[in-house]
Amino acid sequence: MSIVKCPVCGNVLVRSQNAYVCERNHSFDIAAKGYVNLLPSNRKNSKQPGDNKQMIHSRNIFLNAGFYAKLSETINTLVLQHLSGKQVGREAHILDSGCGEGYYLASLAKTFTSRQIHASFYGIDISKEAMRIAAGRSRDIFFAVASSFDLPVMSETIDCLLQAFSPCSDAEFHRVLRKDGLLISVIPGRKHLLGLKQFLYEQPYENDEMEYPLTSFQKVDQVRVSYSIALHDRELIGHLFRMTPYFWRTGAEKVKELEQLETLETLCEFVITVYSPR
Repeated sequence: MSIVKCPVCGNVLVRSQNAYVCERNHSFDIAAKGYVNLLPSNRKNSKQPGDNKQMIHSRNIFLNAGFYAKLSETINTLVLQHLSGKQVGREAHILDSGCGEGYYLASLAKTFTSRQIHASFYGIDISKEAMRIAAGRSRDIFFAVASSFDLPVMSETIDCLLQAFSPCSDAEFHRVLRKDGLLISVIPGRKHLLGLKQFLYEQPYENDEMEYPLTSFQKVDQVRVSYSIALHDRELIGHLFRMTPYFWRTGAEKVKELEQLETLETLCEFVITVYSPR
């Protein structure tokens, strides 16, 4: 049974050949790459919303190189641990809100497959370019251009919602999650990428680790992931830089210095919090 929601009327969307169609005949074509656009033009905040192609391209290369694999593996472990603890007893529905290029969701899906655990996976992002890459990564996952503040899934259908470094909507997350569902949120740790900031700024600052205001949820678990990486490649250093917000805050002279940097060591630190609906 489909859990995909029509962004126009709110009825269920069902796949019909190369489109998703609802009972009121609102139809959304499936792109050649395999994703569907469920973001109406009148709800876009710009012509090309979301991260730009350069940031998406750099992040995709950096993530594929495996530097955040420990984070991905920890997310997978937490999902398996907490879902099995709830004994779903049926095919679970897992949604990644603001999934970007689909790196974490694809890894989670592979983990479920390797353990022969049946689940359906859904990824949404406001960036069409990100969805193009994500759909190319895995054809077995439903990917859609959509907003985290208007999720294209029916109410109380999601068993686990992942939100990593992306916009957060307390009301929408609570709407789509089952009463016994999980919300897994990932934010940068206090010293995340401090080595990069020490190179860029005279007075590097630590992150505040401010968690999202999720008043409709209660915290049930929290894990910190911390490890160091060493980059010995100018291009990889550049990709790391361009996938961060520091790219927009750094002057031209410092950017030129960074382009000549051949080695960069930095800490990667993440805080993963597991919530349940109140």
